[in-house]
Amino acid sequence: MFKIKLNWLKSLLEDLVGLIYPNVCQFCEKEIATAREGYVCKRCKNDIKYIEPPFCEQCGKPFGGSITVKFICTDCKISKIYFDRARSAVGYEGIIKKAVHLYKYKSALWIEPMLAEILTTTMQKDLNPTDWDSIIPVPLHFAKYNERGFNQAERLSNHISKITKIPMNKKVLKRVKYTETQTTLDRTKRSENVKNAFIVKDKTGWLKGKKIILVDDVMTTGATVNECARMLRRAGVAKIDVWTFARG
Repeated sequence: MFKIKLNWLKSLLEDLVGLIYPNVCQFCEKEIATAREGYVCKRCKNDIKYIEPPFCEQCGKPFGGSITVKFICTDCKISKIYFDRARSAVGYEGIIKKAVHLYKYKSALWIEPMLAEILTTTMQKDLNPTDWDSIIPVPLHFAKYNERGFNQAERLSNHISKITKIPMNKKVLKRVKYTETQTTLDRTKRSENVKNAFIVKDKTGWLKGKKIILVDDVMTTGATVNECARMLRRAGVAKIDVWTFARG
């Protein structure tokens, strides 16, 4: 009886959402797509560019050539990288770029299940949950959190945690410096912009020796996740893998 009521309620909610968003793809605005499909049609989903080798073994930056051996990109060779490796599910282009923009800046939370599914499915192919102690989302400054109403990295981390059973910890890493958007900055200025923007709160020393998955929505130069990783290393974290939904 409870299951029947739950299914009825779910159906009702989908009908109510349908009053706001018609059963049409919210990206191409041509093909039919329902709430259960995340309002993304099959054609648009097929246009999503998943990241596949070859890519840098450390930062995961895709390489457009035909190289067949493992390699480290020039950016990683000339920079101090504090994480062990970074991986992303899809390229930050096309409908993915539009989806992330709607999600973050227009509070289009109906997109979240699609983003989470893409990320978790990709992650499950590449990691063993028993190898990791915790998932840590890249935090937002409280002013930006209050403005947006949610932290997208935290919400994605929550989905990953439920699927992988790796516990999420959103309390040990805090953002204490409000920074301007990274979008218009070059690599050097991005690093300067986020320097000392994060602190670790771990009075008990819980982080020492831990293996951590650091999660964010989009990685471009990697300046933000690298600064987070630097602070986590100072706290004694033994291993850090970075996972992001998209790579710019």
